[in-house]
Amino acid sequence: MYKRLLLYALILAVGYYASVILLEHYTEGDQRFYRAFYDSLPGHAGSAIAALQKEYTGSSEPLFGSLMWLGSSYLGLEKTTYISLFNSAFAFSLYLFCHRAGLQWYVYPLIFTNYYFLVLITSAERLKFGFLFAILAALAERKWIRYLLMASSTLLHFQMIIIYTSLAFKWANRIFSEGITPRMILAIAFGSIVVAFLSVNFSGALIEKASYYSGSGIGEIVQLLALTCVGMIITRDRVQLLVMMTPITVAAFVLGAETRLNMVGVIVVLFQLILERRANHPFFLIVLSYLSFKSIGYLHNLWLYGDGFAISILR
Repeated sequence: MYKRLLLYALILAVGYYASVILLEHYTEGDQRFYRAFYDSLPGHAGSAIAALQKEYTGSSEPLFGSLMWLGSSYLGLEKTTYISLFNSAFAFSLYLFCHRAGLQWYVYPLIFTNYYFLVLITSAERLKFGFLFAILAALAERKWIRYLLMASSTLLHFQMIIIYTSLAFKWANRIFSEGITPRMILAIAFGSIVVAFLSVNFSGALIEKASYYSGSGIGEIVQLLALTCVGMIITRDRVQLLVMMTPITVAAFVLGAETRLNMVGVIVVLFQLILERRANHPFFLIVLSYLSFKSIGYLHNLWLYGDGFAISILR
């Protein structure tokens, strides 16, 4: 018991202080706009959040803006401190998910040095919050809490809709092969309510975002297809994985190369293989090792230029 608590405390502490170090050096790129937005919030009422968020970050996700207002205006915390608390929680929740799924010990270093993990805790701030709430949903035992967290994650980053569409395709495949269950009916009903809510309240923002990103994402499609091929070699259910990756690949083709959907694809495949206890397969370990190696270039650029994506030597 004490060893477990000590391990939990160590993960939280390392996650927090590693985040502080990285974010203090990340002064350019996306963080410049996120920091400006956060620093603009003190002294403004909650009604001004949406306008300020749109002005500084070009985004419209309401829950993200509210969380930033909570830390900046209400709690009065410095941004690096506030975000590092969430990064620590993100690392801890990811560990819990992997541990409960029985991930082998030697895979953990590849997870936490992964290029996309570093991107999530530094540059892709809104998407990080979306994944944090999605992982918490996966860990939740009560269904209503799980669905609430999943809905909240879409209000932190609209791109989570693509991930849940992937899961919906997975459930549809199960319905065709096994028949529908009461649990699936509940999930479909809840998903329909969330989609209707987003359509009524944020259709303009969603269309604007899609129009901004629209364009050929051939590079991402090639990477996603290669990832799908590797996943299908490893997975126990090739049809299910192919069904899950289809909406992500289609979205990459429609939305273009600037949407980071290759990162979404890697995370979807990773979580699926973890659930199947297949993440220790040699082929996937090679993929994870490459992504850990790729993080060297990201950290190099972050340290020298304040932006992990600046003239990357390993992109």
